[in-house]
Parts: sequence; structure tokens; C-alpha cells
Amino acid sequence: MRAASGSTTLGLGSRDETWDAAAARKALHPDDYGKAFFWRDPNGDPETLAAYKLPFASPGGGLHAVWAGVTAAAAMWGDIFPREQLLAELPDLVFESPGEVAA
Repeated sequence: MRAASGSTTLGLGSRDETWDAAAARKALHPDDYGKAFFWRDPNGDPETLAAYKLPFASPGGGLHAVWAGVTAAAAMWGDIFPREQLLAELPDLVFESPGEVAA
């Protein structure tokens, strides 16, 4: 069993913002884990960082999605799960422009 995670209402940082997944993971507050990762182990403790995979958001300047993080997570999804699950479980994140999320 797998569980999609992640917020679809986060603003999007600048398209040229650099992405450092390890730094983002270290800087996130536990209250933001469910918003900042695309996947959570449904059998894991949601209060622990170990339960989450595929980070895409950074807390720097307020929690926001980082375009390079979104694309890196999407690229890694296929290494972790079958492609069919990408379409079935990955939250629909379609960004219009920095700071806006399509409805």
C-alpha cells in the first residue's frame, strides 16, 4: 500500500531557484512533512522524517514548492514505483506562475 502526500496549494518559487533535497529535508519542520513530500509510507509514523520520500518544497522564505524539486521528485518516482502509480498517486501540481497554483 502506498500513500500520496504533498500540498497542492503551496506557492511556487522562482523557476531558477536551486534545489538541494538534503538541505530541504533537514530544514523542514515536522508540521510541514505532509505538505513538502510527494509520498508518505502509510505504515510509517507521520511524525518522523523517515516516513516520507520525494521532497519538493523548501521552508526558506516560507514553505513553497521548488520547481527543480518537483521535477527531481517526478523523475525519481519511476525508480521507486511503477509508472502507472505516478499517474494514480502523484498529486496534480500544475503551476501557472510563481506564487500561483492552478485550481
